[in-house]
Amino acid sequence: MDALLPELKTDQTATTHLACSGIRGAWVVAPAMTVTRAHATPESLVLETPAGLVGFSARTGTFSPNASTATTLVTRPDTSIVAAAVAGGIDVFDPVVGQWNRVATTLSSG
Repeated sequence: MDALLPELKTDQTATTHLACSGIRGAWVVAPAMTVTRAHATPESLVLETPAGLVGFSARTGTFSPNASTATTLVTRPDTSIVAAAVAGGIDVFDPVVGQWNRVATTLSSG
């Protein structure tokens, strides 16, 4: 494991997920969920689940759910930015405080 890159582990029955924070030097048990895909940045994990997105902050060691179903996820591996284009705006996970923030916007094609 990279010392600063969070990591997700699942037990053999795929029922328990653990997230590792290299910043805090600790493994944290995730809330019960089905993870379909994980996106790692140096300070966070964003997990895709059938119920929406869940952000994990390596700084705080906490999970933050976001019920919005993203249509597009944008990650920058060289930063800790993870943004999700959702109906009515863009949701950004902030790993410094361990929460989601929404910026209202009108998305248009063209």
